[in-house]
This record gives sequence, structure tokens and C-alpha cells, in this order.
Amino acid sequence: MLGFIKDKKAYMKLYEYREEVRKAEASLIEKEKILQTILQPLEIEFPFDTDATSLSQIDVDNAITKSNITTSFLKNKNQELIKSTETIRSYTQVQEVAYSNSVNIIKLVLPPKVIISKIQHLRILTISATELVHTRIFEDASRLSDIVTFDMALKKLIDVNTKNTQGLSSIDYATQYMFEYGIKALIERGSNSSGALLYVLHTDLPKAAKLLSTLTGKLVGYNEIFCKLQTDNIITHLDLSGVQLSPEGVVQLSFALTPNNHLILLNISNNNIGIVGAQALSKMLAVNHAIESIDISRGQIGFEGIKHIANALETNIIIKILKTSNNNLQEEGAIAISRLIEKNAFIINLDISSNNIMDIGAAYIVDRLSKNQTILRIGLEDNNITDDLAEDILETLQVNTSILIFKITANKFENSTALTIEEIIAQTTERNMQTLFTKDNIDDPYTIDLLAEMQQIEDF
Repeated sequence: MLGFIKDKKAYMKLYEYREEVRKAEASLIEKEKILQTILQPLEIEFPFDTDATSLSQIDVDNAITKSNITTSFLKNKNQELIKSTETIRSYTQVQEVAYSNSVNIIKLVLPPKVIISKIQHLRILTISATELVHTRIFEDASRLSDIVTFDMALKKLIDVNTKNTQGLSSIDYATQYMFEYGIKALIERGSNSSGALLYVLHTDLPKAAKLLSTLTGKLVGYNEIFCKLQTDNIITHLDLSGVQLSPEGVVQLSFALTPNNHLILLNISNNNIGIVGAQALSKMLAVNHAIESIDISRGQIGFEGIKHIANALETNIIIKILKTSNNNLQEEGAIAISRLIEKNAFIINLDISSNNIMDIGAAYIVDRLSKNQTILRIGLEDNNITDDLAEDILETLQVNTSILIFKITANKFENSTALTIEEIIAQTTERNMQTLFTKDNIDDPYTIDLLAEMQQIEDF
């Protein structure tokens, strides 16, 4: 790529424009004018990797001719270049030359980010609205978090959902570079948020996915956000924890996931799932044959909500992990969970910590655990369980030969009781680790995760 300089006098001319270029930052009109004044007087060219003094007169003459054509073409663009499709095509080709020359000239006096912004402003003012989406303007503006350039281009864009030759629209670039301002602006202009959500999930950008789902939940319907998940065959792990989902949002998500047969892990913890959302999830889990792990912790579902979930999972042979901590399940919720433990022979990891199930609720859980040989990990921490249930817990741990991890901390045990339980758990853990290594399911990823957690407990 070539710029225009012949000798020291030309260098001096260039530096004379330094202050003028800096002043041009005050307004877009001044930016356009200064770029054109730079193009016109500096009409001699040199390659940046070549000594300028070694250029021949022929090189200089050719450069001058090329520069004059470019500058002249830019001056006459408004009246002459929108008469026909052929003229517009020629204009675009010559404009690319001007763009390249401008970048090289300004590169001598301005830092890179300012260079790109100035050139993009000129291009936005001179290019047609239909061609705008096919340039790198939205990509550069998103990458540099350039709000001014992004706004200029967005105002000129006719349809924000138009895609370029690579199949990408403007919001794809905003989400790719995590440009929050651009995402908000495009959503407000009616961008296809559902497609963008899938895009960021496919490219493994969970933070951007959360941001997008949070914003779109307020600006467009949840149905639009999640509808494409029905037929998606790429996403296997969907983490939408803490994205301010409403019960209606969970309903739409559940509806979309009902026919989905690729999603394996669903995390919607720390959202307002509520009873309505729990009902929708239960209907989905009753027929979905792909999801193996679900986290609905801190979902405000209460004991009524967990009843729906537990009933649906009684006959589910796919789910292996259920996390439902901090949902205020209380005693009634614990009873529903105990029936699930009795009837489901496939769940291996069950977390019901911080649910205030008390001794009565825990008694139902512990009783069912004594007859269950599937669950490998159970979390009962912080449930206001007292010494009155200690004997039942110890008996269950002696009888059950499958439990690897039994979490019971932050309850109301006396120190001696807690120590006894810890000793039994330690013995059980050591025994079951040895037997587990001989089982066929050692290659199961969930079992491997449990083994890693057990090792951490031992190291502690």
C-alpha cells in the first residue's frame, strides 16, 4: 500500500497539517474537509518500507496521476456517481483506493484508533446506505468501542438485520466484541435478538449471551429470544444464570427446549422462576430426552414449585443432576423430594441445601436415602437440622453403600455429633472411592467431577 511523499519538502507539508488534523476532531464536517485537504496537496507517493530518495521520477509521476484521479473522483461524487448501478460500482472501487491512501497519509501524524475513526467517518458520509453493511465499519467501531462512529453508521443503516456477504449483521459484531452500547442501540432499532443470542452462544461468549438476554427480555418478547432454540443443534450447555429471567421468560424458554434434543446442561439459577416457571419446566422435563443436568437454585419456586418439578422427574431417566438450593422448599418440598429419591433411579447428584427443611423434612430425605443406591452426592447443608436426626443420619450412612459425598455442614449439630458424622462420611468416602474405580461408569463425566470433589475434600 502506498502513500504520497517525494522529499523533505513534502514531509514538511505533511507536518504543517498536523495541527489542522487535530482541530478536525471537533466536528464531523471538519474531519471530512481535513481529510480531503490532506489528499489534494500531497500528490507524491512512496512505499513505507522503501527509502524515499531511491524512488525514480517515473514512480513519482505515476503516484501523482493516481492521486489526482482519486482526489478528483471524490470531489465530483455527489452529482455524478449515483446515476446508474455501473457508476456506483466504479465509485466504490475508486473510493477503496482513496481509503487506502488516506490511511497511509494520516498514519504519520495520528494514533491508530483515531486514524480508523476519521477514515470511517469519511466513508459513512460518502458511501450509500445499501453498501454500508458490507464494509468493516461496524466491526471496527465495535472492536474499538467507538460510540460516535457506531451511531453515525447506525443512523444511516436502513435495516439493522441486513447481513453482509459473510452472513453477519451489525449486532453480530457488537456481540462478538462485547460492545454493550452497540448491542443496546441495535436492539432498540429492532435487531434480531434471537439470532444474536444463538450467535454469541455458538461462539462461546456466555457473558455476552447473558447481557443480550437481559436486555432483550425488556425490549422484545421472550418468545423472540428463545424460539430458535427449538431446532438448534449446536448448543449443549446453556448458562442463563442471573440474567433477570421472569416467570414468563422461563415459560418461553421451556416451550423452546421441549423439542430440543441437543442441550445437555441447563443453568437458570438466580432468576425469578416462580411457581409458573416451575410448572412450565416440569412439562418440558416430562418429555425432553436430552437434558442431563438442571440448576434452578435461588429460583423462588417454593414447595409448590418443587412439587411440579419432582413429579415430572419421577419417570425421567435422563436427568442425573438436580440443583435446587435456596428455594425455601421447607418440609413440604422435602417430602416431594423424598418421593423423587424413592422413584427415580438415575439421579446421582442432588443439592437441596439452604431450604429450611428442618428435622421433619430431613427425616423423609434420610429415610429414602437408606434405600437408594444411585445417588452419589447429596447436599443438605444449612437446613436447620438438629441432633434429633443425627442417629438416623448415621444409620443411613452405615447402610447406604453408594453415597460418595454427604454435605451436612452449617446445621444445628453439637460438636460431638458433627465429628461423628464427619468420621462416618470419611470412612464411607474412602470405601466408595475404591469401589467406584472398578465400575464401568468411571468414564462418565459426572462421576469424574464427583471424584475430583472428593479429592479436594481429602486434601482439605
